[in-house]
Amino acid sequence: MTAPEDKAASQYLLTKQDPPAFELVNPYGRSNMVLICDHAGNRIPLRLGNLGLGPEPLMDHIAWDLGAAAVARVLS
Repeated sequence: MTAPEDKAASQYLLTKQDPPAFELVNPYGRSNMVLICDHAGNRIPLRLGNLGLGPEPLMDHIAWDLGAAAVARVLS
């Protein structure tokens, strides 16, 4: 039988083994703008397996926008 806290935890997509869902860059910047860069990485939450994708598609645009994270970091 599953303990109530285990059942509640299983309702979340990310597990403790997954890397953080976001990265905060330049938190003390002086601009009044916030940059958000989605699709910046090709990590898939562990609970989702590999979504049926092999290693090659995970390195292609189907999984992420290559270079987007680097551009966002430079802009920050």
